[in-house]
Amino acid sequence: MIIRSGDLTEGLFGEALTWILELLPYIESSGLRPEWDIRNRNYGAPPTYNIFPSILHTTYVPDPDPSRIVSFETLKNEIGFEYRGDFSLASRYWHSYFRFADEVYERLDRFFEERVLCYPIVGVHYRGTDKNSDITQTNSMSRGRFLSALEDFLTNYSEAKTIFIASDDSNFIDDVHSFAGARWVVLHHPQLRSKDESPIFNRHGIDQNLEIAASAVLDCLTLSRCQSVLTTMSALSAFAKVLNPDVEVYRASCCKPDWFPVAYTKRYRGREKHIRAMLSKLQTGDCNATLAEKIVAFPPRLRRKLTRTFGI
Repeated sequence: MIIRSGDLTEGLFGEALTWILELLPYIESSGLRPEWDIRNRNYGAPPTYNIFPSILHTTYVPDPDPSRIVSFETLKNEIGFEYRGDFSLASRYWHSYFRFADEVYERLDRFFEERVLCYPIVGVHYRGTDKNSDITQTNSMSRGRFLSALEDFLTNYSEAKTIFIASDDSNFIDDVHSFAGARWVVLHHPQLRSKDESPIFNRHGIDQNLEIAASAVLDCLTLSRCQSVLTTMSALSAFAKVLNPDVEVYRASCCKPDWFPVAYTKRYRGREKHIRAMLSKLQTGDCNATLAEKIVAFPPRLRRKLTRTFGI
């Protein structure tokens, strides 16, 4: 069996890898050992743009049957499994079937051996381009507001010595260095980043596909080794909890669609009163909002009526 996609054009984690993950319960229950032909124009290696094996490897020897080629998208839509909030189950399936390219693990190990000198590490992921401005998915969160939330978040981890940053926004990297000063060691991987509000994943040359993909995977793997992670809405940082269910991943911004894994990470609600108020507004419309939170967004007259009715 060969599972073949059309030309995917969205994010590596938000589309290709999460959809693959959703097929694994079916693959296991059917006793299949498929060959994967998952083509992503932004990340795969030309001429086919298949992300196997340049980015992802199977942990088994595939048993391809050229006479049986099935649609990746059709399988996902018809039999895709919903993990909801079960990161441990998702992690078991993922590690049973896949491993990233050896080169990425080598870079990861070298990074921790040579650069990570102080533990524990708090991970930070700020998605500062297209995802941050898409109001159908989230509410835009400025760098300044995110850093205010980060300052508050770090009070929960007074023993933390190191901040690891993952971000597509080069300006955010500079801001965190200024924010941290001499208080924390700030680390990040050298990689291509946007200098404006446009994402780089769909405007680079095809000769850079594998470099962009490796950087994204390396960031995710590094976040999975942190003690805890504060993030804006992004499948990349949420997938770190699939790789390591023990890492606590908190969202500062909202996630409006009910998507695994990002919608099932915890919302960071804040400690200081002004941070709680700020985050409450930024998380308006979250798919996991409580009834009380939803009522707040209603017009005053309806809000008062609902409050009296439900005693909220």
